[in-house]
Amino acid sequence: MAGPTRRQLLCTASALGMGTLAGCGQALLESDGDVVIGNWDDATHEFDVTMDDGDDTKEGTVTVEADSRGELTDFLPQSDWPYPFLLHITVDSEYVATTKHRWQDRIEVVYRAGGYVIADETEIDIEVTPSEGYPTPSPDTTSKTP
Repeated sequence: MAGPTRRQLLCTASALGMGTLAGCGQALLESDGDVVIGNWDDATHEFDVTMDDGDDTKEGTVTVEADSRGELTDFLPQSDWPYPFLLHITVDSEYVATTKHRWQDRIEVVYRAGGYVIADETEIDIEVTPSEGYPTPSPDTTSKTP
């Protein structure tokens, strides 16, 4: 009995290579999203971020030096559709803002001098009922809007 032909070997190798590449591409698509915190203030701050999608919450903390960036990597669970969620932002143990988003692989939040928070919030009206209710803002932060 003769072994496989050259053509059969090439077809098999090609099929295996395509399957391997498809698996790698799928692995890249399944990574979780990051939250980048920009600190545009002149002091170092500790940022506590809570992701709230109405069912689950996830918390993370990052300390960011003045005029610098910090990152919560793999913080947003991967999704195959842009589900809505809220980010509750606390700076140095003081609640400052809640921002609303749809899933992306990277969300940017900027903290500015004076306690203002700027985020790339979704422009689409989203409905999310927070799992634990909205945080209670400090009296001096309720009127702060960019």
